[in-house]
Amino acid sequence: MLIPLPHKAKFRCPRNLEATKEFSKCWRPQIHVVGVIVAGVVEAYFLLGPLLPSDSNMECTLVARAIQVAKELLATRGRPLPANLHVQADNTGREARNQGFMMFLASLVHKKVFRSASIGFLPVGHAHIDIDQRFSIIATELAQQGVLQTPEDHGG
Repeated sequence: MLIPLPHKAKFRCPRNLEATKEFSKCWRPQIHVVGVIVAGVVEAYFLLGPLLPSDSNMECTLVARAIQVAKELLATRGRPLPANLHVQADNTGREARNQGFMMFLASLVHKKVFRSASIGFLPVGHAHIDIDQRFSIIATELAQQGVLQTPEDHGG
């Protein structure tokens, strides 16, 4: 199972293109869209508020949720989780290149969720081709929306 670690896009909400002057003086929190792809199984996207930290704890939470969703979907197809987990991550110490995330991977093996877990780090400046394409589609769709105020406006 290959999981590229969450990739993010940012935008401000609420947004109303016809009322930009009224919104200019309002506090409009920056919302983060985070995506996780479980190769061949599921793509999961999460909306995170501005006060949630972007750290290894959040990475662990999002990857754990993606694994849970993948396990449920695979069960409906009569298939188990694969024996091996490989995570593809950016080369940053804040999110995945640290002891906290490594201990999370070790705990998945210790609890026998996976037989093995590994992580690969992308070279600096290297693009996540699949996830970048998805975010381009999401950004285009959001840009075409005149009003973004509710979860339904964001496709939720």
